[in-house]
Amino acid sequence: MRRRETRFPTPYLDIVIRVEIFYQNRRYVCMLWDVSPGGCCLRMRTALPIGEALRLVICSPNGEETIETTGRLQWINPLGEMHYAGLVFDERVDFSQTFLRQLMHQ
Repeated sequence: MRRRETRFPTPYLDIVIRVEIFYQNRRYVCMLWDVSPGGCCLRMRTALPIGEALRLVICSPNGEETIETTGRLQWINPLGEMHYAGLVFDERVDFSQTFLRQLMHQ
């Protein structure tokens, strides 16, 4: 499933935006690759099952702010030791009052 919304890539060469995924009482740490109000793409070391409900915590680079939401894994694309994963949020997220607003200025 492809997103119909504009994607806002993170400046991964300058900063890392950490995302913590909680699934079956475990925490998985990954990196935000791109984001839109309806979902995101993550870069992760562990492939999780497609369709599963996940809780996400998106952490600001300075650790001062977090954005919590829930979503479902829609696809996984392995690339070497990493996996790119597409998630759809259960509800659209308004990033306008968060640290991600600067990425979504368009």
